[in-house]
Amino acid sequence: MKGLVIKNISDNFECLVDGVVYKAKPRGRLKKSDKLIVGDYVKCDFENGELVISGREDRKNQFVRPPIANIDVMCIVVTEVPLVDKFLVDKLIIKCKENHMEPILVINKCDIISSEFMEEIKSEYGFLKTYCISALTGEGVDALKSELVGRLTAFAGQSAVGKSKLSACLGAEALDGELSAKTLRGKHTTRHTEIHILEGGVLVADTPGFSRLDINEIHYKDLKYFYPEFKDFTCKYNSCDHIDQKICDCAVKVALNDCKINQNRYNRYVKVYKELKQFWESKYD
Repeated sequence: MKGLVIKNISDNFECLVDGVVYKAKPRGRLKKSDKLIVGDYVKCDFENGELVISGREDRKNQFVRPPIANIDVMCIVVTEVPLVDKFLVDKLIIKCKENHMEPILVINKCDIISSEFMEEIKSEYGFLKTYCISALTGEGVDALKSELVGRLTAFAGQSAVGKSKLSACLGAEALDGELSAKTLRGKHTTRHTEIHILEGGVLVADTPGFSRLDINEIHYKDLKYFYPEFKDFTCKYNSCDHIDQKICDCAVKVALNDCKINQNRYNRYVKVYKELKQFWESKYD
C-alpha cells in the first residue's frame, strides 16, 4: 500500500492511506539512517493490526526548516495593505522553481483593494497563475480550492495578509506559520509540521514557518533561468546575464526598452543578481 506521512511528533507517525488516517511505525533503517518527515510518500502494510512503514519513495523536494517534503504548490499571499514586499515574492518564485513547486499568487482582500494595485500586480506578475479572493466574504475561495485539489500546498506571505483566515475559508483551522518579509523567518506558535486534510482532497501544510528560504544555492550565472519573462528573448551571446551587456547584444534589454519586460521586476533582478554574485565570490576569497 502507498501512504502519505501527515504528522510526526517524537517519531509517532500518522499516515493517510486510502483516505483514512492511521497511526504508524517505521521499520528498521527508516528509524535512523533514512529518517521520515512529513510529506513523505511511503510503502506500508498492516502487520498484526498495526500499520508498518517499510519504505520511502524518492522526494521531489525537501526542506530542512521546516522538515517537510513533496510540496506541490506554494500559494504566495499578498494584499495591498501591508505594502507588498516584492523582493520576498520574487525570491519565493525562484525557490518554487528551484524545488519543482508551482507558485500561485493569491491576492487577498479583493473586496477592498484598488484597481491601481491590481494593475500593478498584473504588470509585474502576469506570468503567474493568479487568484483574487476575499477571506472575509469568501469571494474566489472555491475557485482556489478547486485548483489545489489533490496537491500538497504550503502558504507563504507577510504578516497580516490574511493567511490564517484564508486557510480557515478552505476548511482548516487557523495556520500559525507566517513568513517574515524582512528575514524570511517564520513567526509562529506551531511546534511541529502537519498536513491538514480538507474537504474535497485539498492537502494543506501547517508548519512552524519557513526559516531557510535563502536562494544562495543558485549561482548568480544561473539566476536568469528563474525569470520566466526572459525566456522568449534570445541574446546574441549564450553567456549574457542581461546586466552589463550592451543593448545591441542583449535581447532582454531590448525587450525592457520596448516595455515588454517590467522595469521594476528587472531592477530587482539586477539587485538579486548582485547579492548572489557577492555571496559566491566571497566563498572563494
